Amino acid sequence: MRRTATMTSKGQVTVPIEVRRRLGLRQGDHVAFDVEDGVATLRPVPAEPDAFDAYAGALATPPDEAAVRDWLRDLRDDD
Repeated sequence: MRRTATMTSKGQVTVPIEVRRRLGLRQGDHVAFDVEDGVATLRPVPAEPDAFDAYAGALATPPDEAAVRDWLRDLRDDD
């Protein structure tokens, strides 16, 4: 598949929709340009996993406000 696009004065190019679809690109995704022997290749860069995703759901459901107040009161009473 070959698609063309026009570069703006700021060096920006809109990736044609057919290319975005075939590469699975969405807004905010990163791409890499590899240049070899005068030929540029665009490829998607996999998103780095969020370090916090591994801990999702590891904590219990937060208590309600009254439980938090009781807990804080207990902490203060221990002094």
